[in-house]
Amino acid sequence: KVHIRRAFSYAVDRDSMVENILQGAGIPAAWWTPPSINLAPSPEADPEFGVHFDATKAQEELQLGLADMGLSSADELPTIVVQFRDQETWRAQAEALQVMFEDTLGIRVELEPSDATTYWANLDVESGQIHYKCWSPDYNEANNFTRDVHRSDGVYNYGRYNNPVWDEMVDTARREPDTEVRRDMYQEIERIFIVED
Repeated sequence: KVHIRRAFSYAVDRDSMVENILQGAGIPAAWWTPPSINLAPSPEADPEFGVHFDATKAQEELQLGLADMGLSSADELPTIVVQFRDQETWRAQAEALQVMFEDTLGIRVELEPSDATTYWANLDVESGQIHYKCWSPDYNEANNFTRDVHRSDGVYNYGRYNNPVWDEMVDTARREPDTEVRRDMYQEIERIFIVED
């Protein structure tokens, strides 16, 4: 369901989220590894890199996804649920996503708040389709955000991301001694993870 995932991703106006919901506290996340982390993609190097709000692309991806699933309308999709920890900031972000998805895709999503213990426990089961996820680095290197979190057999891979080619890429990147080569590898790793998959 890659096109459906892309549709939802392109429908998120990250700039508006940071400016209006978070009141400027943060930067829009066009990819997973923050730019402050060593060897992460850099917005200065390529401002178009990653996924940015694009209503046209979101609609195109939605139509491709519906066709792949043999559906004629978004109304035929199963109920889409956004799960989040019930605290003020997370609720405001979830409500903003709900509006963005409806306005851009015409898809109404349900919000499912829960206490912190229940929320984190539910990440280990297949419930809901959209979850908030964060990561605080253990060390300052892109490997900690890519391989350590999203490798198919990783303990923190709550989204169950699984791409054997990507696994091989992150395994190779962590052993690459040339810093510039490794930086390029992590850029491609992010592109596959965030844009392709």
